[in-house]
Formats: sequence, structure tokens, C-alpha cells
Amino acid sequence: MTRWTATQANAWYAQQPWPLGCNFIPSNAINQLEMWQAATFDPATIDRELGWAAFLGFDPMRNTPNKESQREHQSTYKFEDLH
Repeated sequence: MTRWTATQANAWYAQQPWPLGCNFIPSNAINQLEMWQAATFDPATIDRELGWAAFLGFDPMRNTPNKESQREHQSTYKFEDLH
């Protein structure tokens, strides 16, 4: 696999639809920390609401777990340290 030139990358990007996305927190959580806490983590709600977003045309969805969530779940998930 070879790296695309800037011209090739720009040509590909010009053919893509405009990305429509948003920051995501499910309706049963008031912040990022609560989304990931065991007492309020609800995969059914998350799946349902991400399904609604997909139906409406949203593609990129962002949820960034805070440091406390990363510490609490470090054995379950691999969080990349971006700092």
C-alpha cells in the first residue's frame, strides 16, 4: 500500500459527503463521567440513541471519556493517552 499524494487525497475528499456529527452523551447521563459509571451505563439507551442519530444522517459521533472514567475502566478498555 502506498501513501496517496496530496492531490489524490484531496480528490478523494472532494467526493465525500459533508460529515454531519455531534458530541454524544445519552439521555440518561448528565455528563461524560456519568455515562461510563456502572450505575448509569446503559448499552440499550446508547444503541437506541445512536440508531436515531444514524437515521437522521449523523455519522461521526464523539464521546471522550474523562480521566476518572479512564482510570476506573483501564482494565476493561484500552484508552489512548492523547496528552
